[in-house]
Amino acid sequence: MSTEEQAASGLGLQAQEDAIRQECVRRGLELVAIYRDEGVSGSVPPDLRPGLSQAIAALDRGEGSILMVAKLDRVSRKLAHLLVLTEAATRAGWSVVTCSGTFDMTTAQGRLLASLLGAFAELEAEMISERTTAALQVKKSQGAKLGRPSQVSPEARKRLRELRAQGLTWTQVAQRMNAEKIPSGSGKPKWHPASAQRLCPAA
Repeated sequence: MSTEEQAASGLGLQAQEDAIRQECVRRGLELVAIYRDEGVSGSVPPDLRPGLSQAIAALDRGEGSILMVAKLDRVSRKLAHLLVLTEAATRAGWSVVTCSGTFDMTTAQGRLLASLLGAFAELEAEMISERTTAALQVKKSQGAKLGRPSQVSPEARKRLRELRAQGLTWTQVAQRMNAEKIPSGSGKPKWHPASAQRLCPAA
């Protein structure tokens, strides 16, 4: 994998390939195939990188057991993308390994690091959810109306109250609203007992 500058010179790609070949020899591994993404940044998501996508597909088919890269930033520069890659590797039973030794899913330490990535991502998602919930509660306490504004007209609400005051059940109210072709929140006369009651709770 290479940046545009490395691709233009050809030096970056060749150096990375040489490092991968040397590491395979050192480990006694068979090099099955070389995949390149010339001119594509490591910040691009894996599924948008043709070479990386082909490599992952081959690994998923069982044509290899290790995705070896020169350095971790050659396969991903973003934690979210790396997490997607390690989760795919874990599910399919293959490993991600860097020649630099900074990341190696064939070792216990590497697998632990991969699991920690998932844990941190889950923690981040939960923290974002908590912050969002707290912010909404603050707005609600300040009197702000949350959610999408109702599309039901004042006239429709008035008619709901009138029908309910006549002693009709909510099912009958919905049927009458539909029969009278009074638009509901969708803009069409599609009333249901539950929606009628929700819009007229005091009745």
